[in-house]
Amino acid sequence: MRILNQSFETVPVSALRKHPDNPRKGDAAAIAESIAVNGFYGAVVAQRSTGYVLAGNHRLDAVQAAGGAEIPVFWLDVNDRDALRILLADNRTSDLGVYDERGLAELLNRIQCDTGSLDGTGYDQAAFDAIVTSAGNAVLAAAAAESEASDHAASARAERLRFKVVVGCKSEENRKELIDKLKTDGYSCRAE
Repeated sequence: MRILNQSFETVPVSALRKHPDNPRKGDAAAIAESIAVNGFYGAVVAQRSTGYVLAGNHRLDAVQAAGGAEIPVFWLDVNDRDALRILLADNRTSDLGVYDERGLAELLNRIQCDTGSLDGTGYDQAAFDAIVTSAGNAVLAAAAAESEASDHAASARAERLRFKVVVGCKSEENRKELIDKLKTDGYSCRAE
């Protein structure tokens, strides 16, 4: 693993510029809410030679909109080609992630129960309700699949556990009565 030459410092917001080639459109309002509720954590990542932000363009927007004077930054010493790859990779690798919807629903529910709101999470009540519904559907689908697999396994076990019983009867009528009674009781049987 190659670790890039980088340094960390807190700099004036004016020392950074949004990258002009960034194709990502962020939700500055959600980011601003997170910063207001949780505080600013982490740092933006910027190319030292240009001052362009490679990761955190919308965090920079939110800090500027809030009138922030300084921002933490990791400066990278990279060329323009590598800077673009980092910009794209940071956005794309985030897109490729997926949630465990049940775990997300449980975590959001815990936060809402503990604090009385979802403020600072990036989720509103409508999004939470949709996640709970989706997670519930996933749980139901998993339970149905598990039940079907269980039913199949039980059927296979029952198939393996078939026993033959030979019963001697006094008459043909007695044999028919016995078979009818066994079938009524749920047994699979036939006359030979």
